[in-house]
Amino acid sequence: MNNIKRYTLSFFLLIFALTSFAKGGGYSIKLKVNGLKDTVCYLAYYYGDKQYLKDTAKVDSKGECTFKGAEALPGGIYLIVFPDKKKLIEVIVDKNQTFSVQTDTIDPVKHLVIKGSDENKQFYDYQNFIQKKREEIDPLISLQAKVKNNKDSSELLKKQISKINEEVKNYKSDFQTKNPDALLTKIFKMTEEVDVPTSPKLPDGKIDSTFAYRYYKAHYFDNIDFTDDRELRTPLFHPKLSSYLKNMIHPSPDSIIKECDMLVEKARPNKETFKYVVWYLTSEYSQSKIMGYDAIYVHMVEKYYMTNQAYWVTPSQLEAITKEAMKQKPILIGQKAPEINYLTSVNDKSIPLSSLKAKYVILIFWSPDCGHCKTEIPLLYKVYEKYKDKGVLAYSVSTVRDTAKTLNFIRENKTFDWINMLDLPLNDGNFYSNFRSDYSVDATPAVFLLDENKKIIAKKLSPDQIDSFLERFLVDDKDKKDEPKKD
Repeated sequence: MNNIKRYTLSFFLLIFALTSFAKGGGYSIKLKVNGLKDTVCYLAYYYGDKQYLKDTAKVDSKGECTFKGAEALPGGIYLIVFPDKKKLIEVIVDKNQTFSVQTDTIDPVKHLVIKGSDENKQFYDYQNFIQKKREEIDPLISLQAKVKNNKDSSELLKKQISKINEEVKNYKSDFQTKNPDALLTKIFKMTEEVDVPTSPKLPDGKIDSTFAYRYYKAHYFDNIDFTDDRELRTPLFHPKLSSYLKNMIHPSPDSIIKECDMLVEKARPNKETFKYVVWYLTSEYSQSKIMGYDAIYVHMVEKYYMTNQAYWVTPSQLEAITKEAMKQKPILIGQKAPEINYLTSVNDKSIPLSSLKAKYVILIFWSPDCGHCKTEIPLLYKVYEKYKDKGVLAYSVSTVRDTAKTLNFIRENKTFDWINMLDLPLNDGNFYSNFRSDYSVDATPAVFLLDENKKIIAKKLSPDQIDSFLERFLVDDKDKKDEPKKD
């Protein structure tokens, strides 16, 4: 049975920068809590996957307080949170924003009385109905497991359970018919799963094994109204969006980019939903540790921020976002690696990256002061040894300007046959290579794998991952070489 989930409040004391509140009308929510006095209560709201503080009210000696504001709140599910930040009450705030709430500290939900709000009466009537049906169905489910080998008993219990589920379905359907624009109707719809029809047969008589997935994916958002930003302020919109990205689409960057654009277009008719979807997708992939997903972040910034569609960001925020995306763009998978010039090898030679002739190049940025480098470089050298006779070179760049430390590290790790480059000052003593900015080297070790044309085919890899990549690429190269030539 579908139910409205009760979430534990992760309390945030900062207003979310992306949220804007409706103007006009004002709100006044009177609260009386038996068992509280001379303290404070909080009014918070759901937004995306978090909850944010909107208002704080002082509770007097009688346990009374009022949340009040001159501007109306945008519709959604709000939370009245007690001083311990553990106990809370969910309330619907929508068209009617003047009502009273009375309860106690023993069981705030069970002893809840709300006056002056039909929306909240309906909200809690439903929750009480669901609770009653749960109490009816849980024993039947437990009993069903015990009599599963008794066909008659099992069938009887199945019918009883089905009847209760049907009652819940009818309750929700009847409410939606009578209240098509209510937020609770939208909540009911958001909890409904896609009803997938029976898979058809293919021309050869076999069942279409991909039909269910394709149908489910095509109708996944049928019950989500992207034009209604009230849905953002429920605990249901974000999980639906997140689950789609994680479970319903091919995990390649190109596929995800296509789906991101689709989601943005769905959200475009509503300013608030558009804002949230663009922000969430950009944020999600800016922080991803999956190789190649930085291309999604760059796409979002170029398409929606750099075109001035992200109306909520300040000029300084836009500048910072753009700068970061443009740092990442030249080193995306598939791009030709930026040239590395103005370095000096340990043999006092200038060896530009572009001058290397190799099937594959392992490009390594490291520091002798880096703890991870002390662990990773020896492992990486073992991988290099395994493939060095198969057309693989290692181009090693020390990120410190301490020649003695760098040379000592090379001696200790015996990486003499790598192309070891030093970052030494040139000409007037102040001019250095720009590899740090070109490759966004903020931490070490930073490893890139390049093909014979110096195209980036992988990056930010562990030694084991490089081993796997090289093994696969070299096998693929051998297979291509061994393919019979066509006349």
